[in-house]
Amino acid sequence: MQGVPGSGRPCFVDGCDRAGDHRGWCARHYRRWQRSGDPTGLKSLPVEERFWSKVDRSDPDGCWPWKRGRFSQGYGAFYLNGRQHKAHRIAWTFTNGPIPDGVLVRHHCDNPPCCRPDHLLLGAHVDNTADMDTRGRRVIGRTPPEVRTAALRKFHDEHPGHWAGERNGRAKLTTEQVVEIRQRRAAGVTLVELATTYGITSALVSRIARRLAWTHVP
Repeated sequence: MQGVPGSGRPCFVDGCDRAGDHRGWCARHYRRWQRSGDPTGLKSLPVEERFWSKVDRSDPDGCWPWKRGRFSQGYGAFYLNGRQHKAHRIAWTFTNGPIPDGVLVRHHCDNPPCCRPDHLLLGAHVDNTADMDTRGRRVIGRTPPEVRTAALRKFHDEHPGHWAGERNGRAKLTTEQVVEIRQRRAAGVTLVELATTYGITSALVSRIARRLAWTHVP
């Protein structure tokens, strides 16, 4: 985490260049936290307003990076209810509601400081491990690995279609490509040719064409 004793890193508070040797803050902001529970002095602002003021939302098409202190892995650090939280998890919560116990919030964009809600998705530790290896673009079946945990299975049941198609972080195709595959297959293009063109297996092409995969696409 940034701002730890002996790290030489600055205070978590934006614009403060003093050493963050006191739980991530400089001595001044640490004393302010002890007195009021908020090192920034912004506690009077609504918490969502305070949160989004720390996010750079200037790019309408790209990532929304966290502008303030960050954990050592690059994730934004947001102070709330007496402790530091990963900012992207707070962004998910404000946008989508509570995160099920034991569930991770992952990045489509592979950019840890990003807090843009549509760049985030729920997942499990096994998915994060796979992402670190290859960024997980392997096509999977209709029920993603995430729902194998009890918490995610419950979320999946309550939010049908949440991981469908491109919303699944491991999807290798886009909706437009699926439509093209079905049209070209109906026109007589072979399974092998389509598989080579789109970088998938012939078996998957067959399943897509017969509407056994990507079933949410008309």
